[in-house]
Amino acid sequence: MWELIQDDLKQLSAMVAEMRQMAKSYAAADATYRRVKALAILDERNRGTAATIARDVIYSRQDVFDALMERDSAEVVYEAQKEGINALKLEIRVMEAQMQREWSQSGQR
Repeated sequence: MWELIQDDLKQLSAMVAEMRQMAKSYAAADATYRRVKALAILDERNRGTAATIARDVIYSRQDVFDALMERDSAEVVYEAQKEGINALKLEIRVMEAQMQREWSQSGQR
């Protein structure tokens, strides 16, 4: 069982490294979305669109929609990786608890 825990720890380490890249991608996508959205609002205001509806109008623009979809996709991937890491950590804790029970029952400490 110790080998399984070691394998899971290696996998966990790799998943955390991947998550760092996913976090960077998510942050970049969010920054792009915010920038595209701000420029679209400015553009709508320059066209004479009322400030109260400019934010609603921009979501019909393809560039804003694409940036939003990219940001949301990056967020979903990041969150899925985080859940995978949490599941793997739980699996490791369960195996460690099982090993502890086995050692306790065999009289080893």
